[in-house]
Amino acid sequence: MDTIIELDCVSFSYQYDDTGEDTLKEVSLKISKGEWLAIIGPNGSGKSTLVKTFNGILPVRSGRVLVDGEVLSDETVWEIRKKLGMVFQNPENQFVGATVGDDVAFGLENHGVPRDEMIHRVEKALETVEMKEFIDREPSSLSGGQKQRVAIAGILALKPQVLVLDESTSMLDPRAREEIMDTIRYIKEKTGMTVISITHNIDEAAEASRIIIMEEGRIIDEGDSRHIFSKGEQLIDLGLDVPFAERLKKELKVQNIQVPDDYMTKKELRDWLWTLNSKM
Repeated sequence: MDTIIELDCVSFSYQYDDTGEDTLKEVSLKISKGEWLAIIGPNGSGKSTLVKTFNGILPVRSGRVLVDGEVLSDETVWEIRKKLGMVFQNPENQFVGATVGDDVAFGLENHGVPRDEMIHRVEKALETVEMKEFIDREPSSLSGGQKQRVAIAGILALKPQVLVLDESTSMLDPRAREEIMDTIRYIKEKTGMTVISITHNIDEAAEASRIIIMEEGRIIDEGDSRHIFSKGEQLIDLGLDVPFAERLKKELKVQNIQVPDDYMTKKELRDWLWTLNSKM
């Protein structure tokens, strides 16, 4: 599969870091086109710093960043930024328009997109995130989940190759969080877009096709959900959680119910419990 983002021995340091240590330490990583990659790790492990090197928000101290085969540099940074769209924790920090429609159109105006095409892209993006009926509403009148969906629409309208979600559901309640996840699933299914999500929510991370764990500026493990979440105790030692299905299995064991040792998704555990119940 083609590579969309590649990091080659990338290191980065904040100048105001009193420790004198690099925040990122010779990180090498390849992300494939169409992949859904989740990045997890304890606070301060370098997750957000990592993704901000992808488009030059944070310039690397050493190593190389390549996006779609092009080396990130002062000469290429603006073209590369067109290929990556980033959604952050607080959508209000990204709002600049008086209405939802104006806000989604803002980036298109900066890119000089013709008006007719701009109108089409704005409506299409809002339709994708199920917010088209709110096109004339003030962003401040929306709920947290609706604001985040508008922020995502503003990125989708620019037609990037990669959607980066930096803790984009961390400020939302469970219902709004699930709405955003439904939106991301739909976007992935419809467009095949590459998605990179930084999250502390392990159930969200379980949606990804690949997960990497960061600690102290390094990638310490990577793999699919089964590989990562089979390391339950190690995750807990890092201050991370385990998915709901694994937590439920642990409680079932406390009740002396023998459950499979292998990692199970929520659907797999539900099906197993249904089969168990039918035998009782």
